[in-house]
Amino acid sequence: MPLRRARLAAVAAAMVLSLASQADAGVVRVPISLPLPARLDTTGIQTILVVQFLASDHPDIALSQEMVRLVRRLLEKGTTFRILDVEPPNLPEQNLQDLIQNREFWREMGRRYGADLILSGDLRFETEDLSGFVTEDYVSPVTGQRVRRTRYAERQSFDLNLDFLIFRGATGELAYQDRFQEQTLSEGKTADHFQVLFDLIGRLEPEILGILVGQWRTETRGLFTN
Repeated sequence: MPLRRARLAAVAAAMVLSLASQADAGVVRVPISLPLPARLDTTGIQTILVVQFLASDHPDIALSQEMVRLVRRLLEKGTTFRILDVEPPNLPEQNLQDLIQNREFWREMGRRYGADLILSGDLRFETEDLSGFVTEDYVSPVTGQRVRRTRYAERQSFDLNLDFLIFRGATGELAYQDRFQEQTLSEGKTADHFQVLFDLIGRLEPEILGILVGQWRTETRGLFTN
């Protein structure tokens, strides 16, 4: 991670110098990379356990198992923590709020598996049919004229809602909670639901990693050149 940060900083500095040399006067807008600290203090943390997630029903996808697999892979790739390679433990039959307050369960998970942190949450992946008539501009290939027409369009909306929870294995207390939402619209009714789920969770990767490890954010700044 330090090497990656150094490379990003070097690239940002090079871009600033390059753009500045091309400007004769005034202000030039340049991108810079800013460090963002992890949102959770992970001092002394070595092991992480990912357990099952509460999840909505889906006819073709085992949402909890897929979420566990994707989160594990993300943490193994993007952090230096040891992600425990065990069969993900099941959750008690409780709603989200009761689960959060069940400190005895989380403390037992920490003791049984030797986990410093335990990750879980509530995952909702829902589809809505948004097919209907839409109005659009159309350029005739024959006359070149722009006309407005109405046509029937088949569309699907995919919504991902994730309540992400992190517990401390030593005490069972809730250490971090956040809610993430992503949405996408697909033309037609043949979208691969698994691929859509994979893409939506992929958008959340920087946010999830940013809880546990420092990240870099790109912003634009004005540079005076005279």
